[in-house]
Amino acid sequence: MKFTSALALLACASSAAAHFTLDYPTSRGFDEDIESDNFCGGFHNVSQTRQAWYYKNGPIEIDSHHDSATVNIYISYSPPTGAQSFLAAAPMRHDIAITGQGEFCFHANTSASTVQGVNVAEGTNATIMVEYINNVHGHLYQCTDVTFTNDATVGSNITCTDQLTAQNTNGTSTSSASGSAASASSTGTSTSKENSATALAGLPMSSLLLASALIAGALTLA
Repeated sequence: MKFTSALALLACASSAAAHFTLDYPTSRGFDEDIESDNFCGGFHNVSQTRQAWYYKNGPIEIDSHHDSATVNIYISYSPPTGAQSFLAAAPMRHDIAITGQGEFCFHANTSASTVQGVNVAEGTNATIMVEYINNVHGHLYQCTDVTFTNDATVGSNITCTDQLTAQNTNGTSTSSASGSAASASSTGTSTSKENSATALAGLPMSSLLLASALIAGALTLA
């Protein structure tokens, strides 16, 4: 009996120690052991059932289990086959520093998104990927598959507080969860000068963005 109780306590402790979860729209799946898999935290297949998401200012809710972290949110308008699939569109949110544990919301408006060959409107399918960076576990990922809707009531029941502000003078945004203090600073992103598409596949998303920009700049100079 005591052994069974010990196992139960260990199971609870493991659940409580989860790095972060994507709670809305609901994640494809969660496995703490592979959450560092870039991309989608090890869940590479598109969900058979997509969730409606208000693309003109819809909430994205995570539960942070660390005292501080940096959050990036990306989108792919085609079924993603790897991290590079999320580089065609600009990040929905970039280098947002959060402080405190608990629920955080990040509203995003993709109605003005411009991607060649994509009509961003009601009925558009997309995959959202959240990158969560902290100094304990590094880069962690979660994905969700959505279909855009014009219905503003979709997701309006999300109760966590969104306190994102306009760009600060240092170029970073701030956020806080209910009952948590906001942080105006952002942790540094990883950098890379890899110019090989094959090499890019294993990099964190923040590095992929920088490497992609370096490649684009090199092509322009050429």
